[in-house]
Amino acid sequence: MSGGLHQALETVYQACQTLTRWVNLPVPFVLVCMAASQVAQTGLQPIAAMGGFVILFLLVSGLLMGMAMALISRRAGVPYGAVMAAMREPFALGVATNNSATCMPAMVSGLVEQLQFARARVELLVPLSISLLRVGAVAYFVCSTLFIAALYGRPMSALDLGVLVLVSVLSGFASAGMAGVVTVSLVGTICNYLTLPFEAAFILLMAVDPICAMARTAVTVICSCAAVASICAAPVKL
Repeated sequence: MSGGLHQALETVYQACQTLTRWVNLPVPFVLVCMAASQVAQTGLQPIAAMGGFVILFLLVSGLLMGMAMALISRRAGVPYGAVMAAMREPFALGVATNNSATCMPAMVSGLVEQLQFARARVELLVPLSISLLRVGAVAYFVCSTLFIAALYGRPMSALDLGVLVLVSVLSGFASAGMAGVVTVSLVGTICNYLTLPFEAAFILLMAVDPICAMARTAVTVICSCAAVASICAAPVKL
């Protein structure tokens, strides 16, 4: 009887996973429409003014994701290209939806079905890592605060950098389930600890947040997969 119940629940799980993939198919089109609406309201001037910040944050995000996939490759014992293929769907969903929770079925599928990690541990650890390991948000808070400090010509001492990292990590925990204006407003909390003005920079950060939000979510998703891979036992190769 327990075997039949397990099979029934597994069927429901697979059906929900397939349904989630179907629902997410039009999301990229919706995302393009939302970005077009944002550009129509703000124009291209704020985006051009924030080009340096956006490029820096995207480079930092790419570096973090590259390191995370290298860790997964080492733990899984597979080539880097195989990891990129396994992480393609979670990455695409993260970019398209800006919601890391939506990516959890794809994360489980990539880690279990393609990289052969144990399903029981992966299904337990993926929700925990998404909730607690907010690497994308932490990286965004650090980069945004450093950008504001440079904008106002404020030198950052070693103590300031230590406070910045600590408060950014704590704010990352607080950002779970948040997006958009709320996430950007948390940068103001960090700036208050460092006595940095934030009001003028808030408008600029909001103008480019649709781009930064995609990178934040993708970094959180890929780094969460790396954390799960580092905790789970290495797959047994037959």
